[in-house]
Amino acid sequence: MPIACQRYCAMLILTLAWTNVKPLEAGALELVFVDNSSGGSALADFVSWDIYLTGSGTDWTSAETRLKLSRGSLYQDPVGGMIAPDPADFEAHPSVEFDTYVGIVGDTTTTISGPATMLGGGPQMRFDTTMLDVRWSNTADESGLSQIPILRVSFSNDATGTWDILATREGQAPQILDLAMFNGMFYLKGDLNQDGFVGQDDLGSVLANWGNNVPPGHWNDGDPSGDGFVSQDDLNHVLGHWGEGIPPPAIAAFNSVPEPRSLLLTIAAIVLLLPCWRNLRWKPTWCSI
Repeated sequence: MPIACQRYCAMLILTLAWTNVKPLEAGALELVFVDNSSGGSALADFVSWDIYLTGSGTDWTSAETRLKLSRGSLYQDPVGGMIAPDPADFEAHPSVEFDTYVGIVGDTTTTISGPATMLGGGPQMRFDTTMLDVRWSNTADESGLSQIPILRVSFSNDATGTWDILATREGQAPQILDLAMFNGMFYLKGDLNQDGFVGQDDLGSVLANWGNNVPPGHWNDGDPSGDGFVSQDDLNHVLGHWGEGIPPPAIAAFNSVPEPRSLLLTIAAIVLLLPCWRNLRWKPTWCSI
């Protein structure tokens, strides 16, 4: 097949894949921005977010999170703890309302059960200013709630690192968020250009650097895996979040999954394009670039 035709076919397939991506819908896990200005000066350089498990009909069984910062810090209030604070303390200690904690305010049935084993955490639980590695559950029946607040996190404006969240409703598959954080903002790990959406530009960053050694963790160079080499692991991050995004305003729902047809079309385009990339170690005889 002539190389010009090869390129044309690949781009046509990518376009078809893009137009078949399902739009974002009401999600299973939601991140909601929290105004922490009433917390006083202690929260001046921090932003706060609530994480909700949405849906209806069944109770939630467990949740876990693994948040690891390479820069910045998590807010840990001196009056607070790992579980949600008592609302009776808010008047005397306004900042404790925006502490980093798990569970529901006013509900004392939250149980900490160890590290985030399903997210690859451990061997010991961590809950400090640079890392959360914790699993928890709640014995109260909350099956009637369409939004269950499972976690509040306050982190500094310069917070940079990785953040994974998992939560499960009874009888349903676990819901997982796979995020990266840069200077107090978070992005899906496949959003290499950090425009809020995983799409063709992000795929292009991986393909343009395929097979190259790059500075570890440089997303613009196609290395979301952070191992310093652009390869299948990096491609998986993009395809795993294809068509997903974190749109404004500050309420983001994540359950958009590419239709099987879209994912297959995308993979077909990559199969056509990859052999023609400059940095591949092997090229078929028909590839002349």
